[in-house]
Amino acid sequence: MRILILIFLSNFLLSSYSEGQGNTKTILAIFPHSDDQAAVGQVLLKYSKQAKVYIIYIVDDIDTSGLDITLAGDSINHVKIAEAKCSCTKLNVQPIFLGMGRLIYDPKKKSGEYFMKTKKLKQILQQKIEDLKPDAIITYGPDGDNGHPEHRIVSGIITELILYNGWVERYPLYYMGWPKEKNPKDQPEGAGELDKKYLTVEIHYSEEDEALAFEAFTCYKKEFTAQQMQEVKEEDAADTSNIFYFRQLVVSTQRKTDLIKE
Repeated sequence: MRILILIFLSNFLLSSYSEGQGNTKTILAIFPHSDDQAAVGQVLLKYSKQAKVYIIYIVDDIDTSGLDITLAGDSINHVKIAEAKCSCTKLNVQPIFLGMGRLIYDPKKKSGEYFMKTKKLKQILQQKIEDLKPDAIITYGPDGDNGHPEHRIVSGIITELILYNGWVERYPLYYMGWPKEKNPKDQPEGAGELDKKYLTVEIHYSEEDEALAFEAFTCYKKEFTAQQMQEVKEEDAADTSNIFYFRQLVVSTQRKTDLIKE
């Protein structure tokens, strides 16, 4: 009898340990703005059930990098931060705010300021990636989703980091993408849309994920009007495929000695 009890306890502990180890994968989404994850909320919510999901937000209206960003102290940025925290709570993901200020190059200012800021951003992102060791990284593609310059800048910087450090295989990078057939309403025509044959990663999500993701989107009451939110809800409802598309950064290491010969 004692042996049977010991066997039962041993199996129970092994089972409990195994279940506890199931949520060991990590996904890192990197976006410039505090509302950018709204476009991919369904996917983040889906994976939050089986992995640790982090979102790095880079840009804000004023540069608060290096400061303790609190809701009480930062009067310009705190509304955006509060809305992002509300959304992340509903998506069950962990936000990380960098507060780097704007990344758009301003020709009226010294170009050195822009390059120093992007250099600092590269250093911060490299450290975050090394600390979190994500199993997948999500960000915008070179198209910047809707062509926003800060979307493009962040996409380029992350891609540069991955290539510079030889991380293509270690930290798989996935670019969000819209098939041109889908033609999202909020996209300028021809912006951020790709030929579907290049969007080789299809992530299916449930109706429940869609509904909860929209609930998280409603946190952005200062960022979007009620009409804009309703339009997004109607568009999501009209798309019954419930598929989100990505393309993975894949780099061939095969050596060639000519540009046009096979």
